[in-house]
Amino acid sequence: PSLRGLPGSAARVRVHTDGDALVALWRQCGRDARVRAVRALGRRLRRFELRAVPRRHNRIAHRLAREAAAAAS
Repeated sequence: PSLRGLPGSAARVRVHTDGDALVALWRQCGRDARVRAVRALGRRLRRFELRAVPRRHNRIAHRLAREAAAAAS
């Protein structure tokens, strides 16, 4: 995995997602193949966090994602 294009000062990355299943997978399955590449990139940073954001706090982004998916189909 490559971190090309990531500024040198970006030693800490925090990713917020409304994907509860993704966060659970991240926390419970240390070597699961579905998150292996992300973990490899995260180890190259000083700190990498994956945090859940309740959907109610992310309503606008959720609505926009649904509209984009509907427009694409």
